[in-house]
Amino acid sequence: MKKAMLLAAALGSLMQNAGAEEFRVQMGGEKIIYIETSREDEFDRRDYDQYMRERGYDYESHYHANRRLRERVRNLELAVRQLQDTVYDLQNAEPTPPPVTAPQTQYSCILKTHKGTFTGIGLTKLEATGKAAQQCESKIGAFWCDIDEVKCDAN
Repeated sequence: MKKAMLLAAALGSLMQNAGAEEFRVQMGGEKIIYIETSREDEFDRRDYDQYMRERGYDYESHYHANRRLRERVRNLELAVRQLQDTVYDLQNAEPTPPPVTAPQTQYSCILKTHKGTFTGIGLTKLEATGKAAQQCESKIGAFWCDIDEVKCDAN
């Protein structure tokens, strides 16, 4: 955060010097800010004459218009600084570890018949029982698999 504040302060002071053609800030080899300014004179005499005809040559109206523009520029510079701080924080944030969840209880069920032993594992007792019964039915047939004989334990 301190680096971003220093960067924003440097940017603010360098922005006041509008004579620079190009301005770059790099941190760790990566370009963070790139600003290109123009030295061209943007004064247009026709726009000035039209403005003066509409507003007149009243100093107070010019003062208030200039004040509003300066306030607007100040608010825009503040918004840019806040966005730079946010971008810097996001670029340098440590990744958050995944949330730690409690281990889920699993159930193991056994179905013993005279033709073999069948097992089923599931997150619920019903699921584990169903898997054991299904395994038994697929191997020796449903007649020999008594679901009431299934024994389950929580792991």
